[in-house]
Amino acid sequence: ALRAVGLLHDSRTRKNRLALLIMALNHSSPIVRDSAALGLSDLEEPEAIPYLMRAIRSEPIQSLRDDMIAILEELRDDVHPLAET
Repeated sequence: ALRAVGLLHDSRTRKNRLALLIMALNHSSPIVRDSAALGLSDLEEPEAIPYLMRAIRSEPIQSLRDDMIAILEELRDDVHPLAET
C-alpha cells in the first residue's frame, strides 16, 4: 500500500505523502520499510535522499539495504542525470 502512495499524482498531498514514506523507513517491519523505499522511488522526490541515506545506515537486512541503495542511486540520477557514478 505504501508503494501506491508514491504513485499518486496529487500535488496537494505530495508533502504529506513524502512525510509518511520517510516515517515508514523506520518502521519495525522490513516489509513496511521496503514498501516505503519503493514508494519513495516512485515519488521521485530528491528531498528524500538524506532520509534514505540514514535508513540505509541503520538497515540490518542486507538485501533490503541493497534495494535502498539502488533507489538512492535512482534518486541521485534524477537530480544529476548527466553525472557519472
